[in-house]
Amino acid sequence: MAIEKPPVTGPADHGIDPTTIASAVSAVPGVIRLEPRLVDLASRLRRRLADLLADESTDPAQVGVEITRSGTETVATVVIDLATDAGRSARAVADEVRRTARRVMGEHGQPCRVVVNVLAIEDMAPSDEG
Repeated sequence: MAIEKPPVTGPADHGIDPTTIASAVSAVPGVIRLEPRLVDLASRLRRRLADLLADESTDPAQVGVEITRSGTETVATVVIDLATDAGRSARAVADEVRRTARRVMGEHGQPCRVVVNVLAIEDMAPSDEG
């Protein structure tokens, strides 16, 4: 007997577009960029192919944010993948990103848990090597 998982809902089901959160957390000091998730890359490729076939050009949506909620949960899960500046504490940046995402979700009346994955820490200071 197979165990059925509850269906995972998309952005339309909870009324919050991931780009809303992406814009807010991208402005957090220390965030260099949001990192694309596999689903984001596939979606961008699909949109780009559709644009090429329609001979149109669109600006791809921001990536690095996924919002899900199973059919039985009232709390959404927000997953954010990002790169941070080595000049700032990755932990402090992740904490601020988490607070920002919770604030944005709260403004839409959606309780959530937030997972922040720091995938890269990059030195953005100018190099002395020449």
